[in-house]
Amino acid sequence: MALLTPVAAAPLPIRMLGRIVDWAVIGIGTAMTALVFFNVSLHLVNKDLAWVTELGELLMVWVTFLGGACAAQRGVHMTITEFIDKLPTAHRPPPGAAGPTPPSRPPAWRCCWCSRATAGRWWRATGATS
Repeated sequence: MALLTPVAAAPLPIRMLGRIVDWAVIGIGTAMTALVFFNVSLHLVNKDLAWVTELGELLMVWVTFLGGACAAQRGVHMTITEFIDKLPTAHRPPPGAAGPTPPSRPPAWRCCWCSRATAGRWWRATGATS
């Protein structure tokens, strides 16, 4: 029995990075559990360490984002399907269909036009002259 669930086929460096992230999430979760237990133990004797709370919050942010990366790697990330579930089965998109993929970058004419338009507005707003 494997401790971690298998991931999709990927090049070796990506799989290794995924395993590192998996174990980082496990380590951070363990550290957070120990810190919270330690701080609760201190509260029993009317003491408190503020840095424990701050560190716990910082670790929670990191474990949230790294955990999201782990879930996305396995294809089990959260999806919102309320509207799709209301559609008849014949009209539902196939599982995993995300729709058309956007282009990797906008056309060159759009970048050129946008930069000129932005520069022109800035130029007029500042009252700069050539």
